[in-house]
Amino acid sequence: MISNRARVSSTALRCVIVPIVVTLAGAASAQTSTPAAAGAAIGSDPSPYYIGGSQAFTHDSNAFRIPFGPSDNYSSTSLLAGFDQPFSRQRVFGTASVSLNRYQHQNELNNTNYALLAGLDWATLYKLSGNVSTTLDQQLAAPSASVDAPDATRTLLKRKGVSGLARWGGNSQLSVDGRLGYSSQDRSGQSQASNSTNESGSLGAFYQPGTLLKLGVAVRFDRTRAPNALGLDQANDTHGRNIDFLADYNNGNTLTTSGRISYTRQTNTNASNADFSGLTGSLNLGYRATAKISVNLAASRNAGFNAANGAYSPVIVTATPVSASPNGTTATFYENNQVTNAASMGVSYAATAKIGLTGNVRYSRARVVTSSGNGGNSNVGASATDTSRGAGLGANYAFSRALTFACNVSRERRAVTNAVSYRYTDDVVACSGQFLWR
Repeated sequence: MISNRARVSSTALRCVIVPIVVTLAGAASAQTSTPAAAGAAIGSDPSPYYIGGSQAFTHDSNAFRIPFGPSDNYSSTSLLAGFDQPFSRQRVFGTASVSLNRYQHQNELNNTNYALLAGLDWATLYKLSGNVSTTLDQQLAAPSASVDAPDATRTLLKRKGVSGLARWGGNSQLSVDGRLGYSSQDRSGQSQASNSTNESGSLGAFYQPGTLLKLGVAVRFDRTRAPNALGLDQANDTHGRNIDFLADYNNGNTLTTSGRISYTRQTNTNASNADFSGLTGSLNLGYRATAKISVNLAASRNAGFNAANGAYSPVIVTATPVSASPNGTTATFYENNQVTNAASMGVSYAATAKIGLTGNVRYSRARVVTSSGNGGNSNVGASATDTSRGAGLGANYAFSRALTFACNVSRERRAVTNAVSYRYTDDVVACSGQFLWR
């Protein structure tokens, strides 16, 4: 059982509801509600269906994720279901979860999270294959970096997306991929300035010189539209153009790696000080040191809005609203719209057949810029940074095939430098139990 605050692992990615920003480089990192990760291994289970429930209790030392925020305890009661059914050369899958979150003192944070995913993997004659999937979820969003320190207010975040992939060549030496994606995110309250839609597409060619190595090159385009990015009814469109050089290595046993180096050019229609041109990329490495110990490393450098998007449940970090500056002009703080550097490491240890231990550390640093006036092109302000550090430890116990228990502890430290700098620390302790009937 993964606690309500746990980060999603790469193996659970199919069952996580995330904003779909499709790139040829691979997976995006995002957050999970408790039930969403439960079906991660359903494909290897004899039964293609499951239904179940979970109960989690959490203590959060900073419930609003703000400087000197109040602590609180909350309960998360969840229902979950999923299926993963192959037929012929196709496969249809889906997960659904709903979580009732109730706080002991901060009742304004009471909310209902939900997460839905449905998709189809397909294959036809002439080495054609691909997939299509759609997602929908709702959760609480933490205050974003802004010119002023954030207030203790509730913000609901709703996300939806659809993505598709078509591939010719399969596992042959040469193959071609084409991808399309669309996503949107809508926030309530003052964070409506961060509402946006994203469209993306890519086309790439791959060469596999042997069974272990795969190389590729691709062109990738994306467009993010933020109708209130610079204030009420002041829009900004971000256009990204990328050339990706890709490599995957998998020896089938101890080591798996995937990497991307890209030349990225990003322009903005009304915020030219946020334009970017340069190298971006990512590296992911999985290493099985022994039969019981596994290590995962990840590093990335990305440009674009929400490039970091550090995620939690039921609270996540997102892009920023507009705030009034002391001199009466309008100051806009663009979150994560130039470049974000991030790194993480996770270790898992199978102590016994029933007991597992995990640990992780993570770091991200986003460069952000400010502007004042009625548009992003006027009175360019100084650059700022949004830095997050975190670490966590967890343990899980499989009492039976259907019943599991887990406990996790984590700490996060975030520092934002700007006209008004602020920082906060958050400690979370959570324990949960989950029952799945297959």
